Amino acid sequence: MKTVLLLLGLISLSTSALAAPITFTGAELATLNGASLPTGQERIIGNSLRFDPVPGFSVLYRLSLDGFTVDPNGVGVSVDLTRLLRDDGIADQDIYIGLYDGQNFLNTFFVDTTNTDYAAQNRLDTLAIDETTIALGSILGTGAFTSSPIGSVAQLDVFIRALPSGTEIIGNVNQAASVSSTTATRLDFDRGLSLIIAADNEPGEVYQIDALTFTSGVSFPTAVPEPGALGGMAFGLLALGLGRYRRRGECAV
Repeated sequence: MKTVLLLLGLISLSTSALAAPITFTGAELATLNGASLPTGQERIIGNSLRFDPVPGFSVLYRLSLDGFTVDPNGVGVSVDLTRLLRDDGIADQDIYIGLYDGQNFLNTFFVDTTNTDYAAQNRLDTLAIDETTIALGSILGTGAFTSSPIGSVAQLDVFIRALPSGTEIIGNVNQAASVSSTTATRLDFDRGLSLIIAADNEPGEVYQIDALTFTSGVSFPTAVPEPGALGGMAFGLLALGLGRYRRRGECAV
């Protein structure tokens, strides 16, 4: 009976998935299937993913969500970002976080000020032809500034969902200053989405992503053995169970 239950567990493992919320450290983000880091300026520091000074409007990180289950009723992403100085010592660190469907890049642009406050600005942009840089579009709405000093970790939240006639996007800084916007442009959730994290226009900004959480709307397949390996494991366990059953029968005679 225990063998049968174990076999059933293996079968369920082959089809299981991790549903949001699920958190990845910055270091884990770099190793996910479908991840790309176009600048080549990244490095791992502890569990964080650091991007050294990069050209303006560069795509820092892209994660293809093909093969994952994405819910058009709402995808939530939360990024823990350590506030760092620019390479010339100026307090300046602005970052785009959002979803791209191959045509439109709906995102929240987290913009800072010289006194290191942060505000969420919802935007409708796109990517350049080579898809490694941002091509600016339009501002949908801007929220209030909230304190986020250098050296602290800012929590940057983005929520995007499809509407019958467009898309809604909500940006939030440290769960203290949010902005909600809608656009008639409809993000195509069936087309094949990518998560995009991109840099501001000013070169020299340094970014450190400590963690990223899909808070809603995304299910990731778990790592499972190959089908052949899974079948071999099942066969071996079945043989082991039959062997034990025979030995018990011999002892009973």
